[in-house]
Amino acid sequence: MSRVSRMSSAQLACLAVLVSTTSALASEDIEAMAAPPLATCVGSHRQTFTPGLRLFPALVHYTEDVVLSTCVSQDPTLGSVSYRLEGDSLANCALATMSGRLNLTWSSGETSVVELAAPLVISPVGQAVTTSYGRVASGKFAGSLVINEASIQPSAPSALACLSTGLAVSMGVTSMTFLQLAPPIPPLPVPNPTPTPTPTP
Repeated sequence: MSRVSRMSSAQLACLAVLVSTTSALASEDIEAMAAPPLATCVGSHRQTFTPGLRLFPALVHYTEDVVLSTCVSQDPTLGSVSYRLEGDSLANCALATMSGRLNLTWSSGETSVVELAAPLVISPVGQAVTTSYGRVASGKFAGSLVINEASIQPSAPSALACLSTGLAVSMGVTSMTFLQLAPPIPPLPVPNPTPTPTPTP
């Protein structure tokens, strides 16, 4: 069973909203995406925060290094993919918002620019899994849909750090799936009616 066929109605609705701004795909077109993904990659992520995150929001400098070391793809040259995010954000231990633009580098040397529908949000000591949707704006798999899932590994030391010195490092597992949207089916041509001959007087 493909990942798409296991998606919930809520996820499909999100996808429909996402693609509606750039194409004329209907919801039934999205649900019909039963073909295998272009690529599915899994690996790990590591975020660092300076200064460390605390209970109350503060401006921090963040970096996120994501290495998806295992890829299953229709392109056998794609063994892995990685990207790095860096910037400044108002964040605390419950919520950290990062850039929604990902610059991916594939093991083949090819690149992809992914633009998420919203900034990447993680919860270092809160919600275990976050899901983001976007599109490949350019490069490898341009035009395809992207589903990014990140899970955090919360721990007691992490929670304690929020109350004391600040949480400086957060780690977890990330997966990224690339889906080629089925092209819309063109409408059937409307036949021209045969003109009725005008009776002669």
